[in-house]
Amino acid sequence: MAKSFGAYAATYMAAGITPFYSNLFSTGVLLLFVAINLVGASMVARAENIIVIINLSALAIFTVASLFYIDPTNLAPREAPAAITIFYALGLTFFTY
Repeated sequence: MAKSFGAYAATYMAAGITPFYSNLFSTGVLLLFVAINLVGASMVARAENIIVIINLSALAIFTVASLFYIDPTNLAPREAPAAITIFYALGLTFFTY
């Protein structure tokens, strides 16, 4: 994984993909994972729990706020968008997650 990320990250350098940049970024990824392991699983788990709570709070706020802007006429089948539009939206959602 680190080697493929290093090659990918090297494409954004001005000199292009060179062994130096590829290896530099690969080493950086490995050092990042080593640092995470040195910190300890309990600290990482605690940080991840905090991030999940923040994400769920933001989703809850947006959900409650959107309840005030629902227009029931938009839910009628006759007003539904074309099937291809729905598939485009599904594709974007799938690749986002």
